[in-house]
Amino acid sequence: MASLAFKIDETEPTLKVVDGRYSYWKAIEVLQGYFDPKGNLSIDQATTRLHDMLPTADEYENRGQPEMFGCVVLDIARQIPYTHPAQTDLVRLLRNMERSNRLNRLVTDEVYTFYLSMDDFKLSIREWYPWIFDEPGHYINMCAFIARTSTAGITGLTGPNYAIWTMRENLENECNNEAYSELVNGAAVWIICAGQWVFNEIVQYPPILDDWFEKAWSNGPLYTGPIVGIQRWKFWKNGFQIAEQSASANDECKKNARKAYDLMDVIERSCMF
Repeated sequence: MASLAFKIDETEPTLKVVDGRYSYWKAIEVLQGYFDPKGNLSIDQATTRLHDMLPTADEYENRGQPEMFGCVVLDIARQIPYTHPAQTDLVRLLRNMERSNRLNRLVTDEVYTFYLSMDDFKLSIREWYPWIFDEPGHYINMCAFIARTSTAGITGLTGPNYAIWTMRENLENECNNEAYSELVNGAAVWIICAGQWVFNEIVQYPPILDDWFEKAWSNGPLYTGPIVGIQRWKFWKNGFQIAEQSASANDECKKNARKAYDLMDVIERSCMF
């Protein structure tokens, strides 16, 4: 596995500031050790070190640290190429981190009490959306990473929101500008990394729709069919077929569009009950 070199702005004044036991720099060092191809840190060792940095339930004054940790994870995730195994390794680490009581919060309402797991991380994902970055490739990397966290169940109750929003923005709107390849690639990696999951969520086993879903999952201007079901799936699939043949698409885009189309076709034909 090729080693990774992360771009860290070491002139940032808050980079090495220690807040309680936590600092951005210390978290980066743990993640770099975990991704080291020489096996410097195992997944359990990395989990333990990150857990130990985070505040306990009694350390309320440091309550912002879990959100800071979520931002570090996203900052690293967007720099990992979507084809690199480290993306999956990072998802595995997050799945391990879900067990940490320092990333879980007890919530009580009028009826029952329950735990929210990694809700600060999920909030960070939402705040960063739509994941537009100046650096080439970071948008596609982030789409792939969130797709992988979704299939792992880490994004929780948000379900296929990000998948639908990405497909809507990138395939259900006119786009013939210089961003075309990047946008189609962002949609394609959702299918490449999480196609079966997306199919199950919006075609095979969609939720009972209410006003919230009707608004949140509304169509883009080019698509006028139902917001869930096989018709929308086929529209996206056709969008990838168009992209593969488009003069506006670069070679990477055409390759990924073909992969996404083929996967969608196979899933549609073979996995519908």
